[in-house]
Amino acid sequence: MTRPPALWHQPAFARLWAAQAISSFGARITREGLPILAVTTLAAPASGLGVLSALSGAAAVLTGLAAGRFVDSRARRPILVGADLFRTLVLLTVPLAAGLHGLGLAQVMIVAALVGAAGVLFDMAGHAYLPSLIGVERLMDGNARLAATDAVAEMGGPALAGLLFQWLSAPFALTLNAVTYFASGLILFSIRQGEPLPDIPPPQPWMVEISEGLRLAWGEPRVRALLLMGLVQGLFGGVFSALYVLFALRTLNLPTGLLGLAVAMGGVGALISAWLGPWLARKIGVGPAIIATLTGASLSALMIAAAPTDRAGP
Repeated sequence: MTRPPALWHQPAFARLWAAQAISSFGARITREGLPILAVTTLAAPASGLGVLSALSGAAAVLTGLAAGRFVDSRARRPILVGADLFRTLVLLTVPLAAGLHGLGLAQVMIVAALVGAAGVLFDMAGHAYLPSLIGVERLMDGNARLAATDAVAEMGGPALAGLLFQWLSAPFALTLNAVTYFASGLILFSIRQGEPLPDIPPPQPWMVEISEGLRLAWGEPRVRALLLMGLVQGLFGGVFSALYVLFALRTLNLPTGLLGLAVAMGGVGALISAWLGPWLARKIGVGPAIIATLTGASLSALMIAAAPTDRAGP
């Protein structure tokens, strides 16, 4: 039997990989950049950062619940291209408003929500698109390569965001961020491999889509436990992420470049955990491994509160 060519030698997969790599870096720059913008340029209070984080998270959750049938019923490549171009245009409104001296916290909140929703739609369409490019039999290999790239973006994206916001004024650093999405969209648009059209289910109102997604998740005990865990994590993780940038920039007086490097260390930890995770699950079981890692992550966050506020001191 003839061995299929390496995935890197498949032009369609290579383009999808390149687009998702660029988009992943862009998503990390956006995630860190909008709160940095809110603190450094708009002097946002803690409550404002909390609303910013909540709106972004809520938009992502609602999109994830409501968009499943939308993605399943359409060709995925146009969705990917559209999500990238949409994020490009939305982000470009920030430097435009700043140049016209009209940028406000409310606009940054709306941008965060719209970009967060488009990001979830992009991820959903990307996962659904991959099997049609490489076949189900090579799906594990393809997902592993994309996941490794995502881990690299988790390390490099925040560090790059910190440097961009240190070198450039915050609103205009987002212009380069928008370029990453635009480049990703152009690469995806260049894919010429045909995509089989899915069977189109009957359309339903978006509220029905959300309720159906919740019903299916709640009906399976293991999924229900993970859903509740995700909700609690999202709630308190949102509090943490909202205050983290404020604490680092105003209390610790870190430059944005150093803040980006600190966040990037989380990507290093994620890469190590991805390697240790399967081993730990085999040793103690999947459920206990989840509990152990969540407990470790929660305890490690306590170290942040002990950071010295006088970096010039002894």
